[in-house]
Amino acid sequence: MELIIIKGQENSGKTMTATMLHNALVKLSSGVKLLKTSGNLLSVGYRHEDFCSVIELRRKRVAIISAGDDASSLKEGMERLINEYVPDIFVVCTRTRDRVGSSYRMLEENYGNLLKKENVFETVKSDNIVDSVPVKQKVVNEIVNRIEQILKTI
Repeated sequence: MELIIIKGQENSGKTMTATMLHNALVKLSSGVKLLKTSGNLLSVGYRHEDFCSVIELRRKRVAIISAGDDASSLKEGMERLINEYVPDIFVVCTRTRDRVGSSYRMLEENYGNLLKKENVFETVKSDNIVDSVPVKQKVVNEIVNRIEQILKTI
């Protein structure tokens, strides 16, 4: 399994970035399971709901968990999706803080062998959602390109 991390400060747009990534992957997919919301596409606006999804791309599965602020919830959600769907690629969000009890530290402790520098993408905080969309789209494009590279090797 390949692990991709979207990290950033509080309210930096991690969920927005994950939502935009989900929507981009849905357009390329052959199957989608949205596990915490309804419908295949998620709205990108001022209010974002955390979600879990599993998207099938070229007979491979990409799982996304947008909620990464709470380490124990993230760990539980990841374990559930790994056991139930066996994703080939897992995308998670986490804050940038690396301290005891943080999601990032949990990822290091439990999935450290999967952490790769080229699979970590950072969001940048912006006070204006209109200005932030192109910046988030650039990150989404980078992640989609990375997923495409990974899919060619697995």
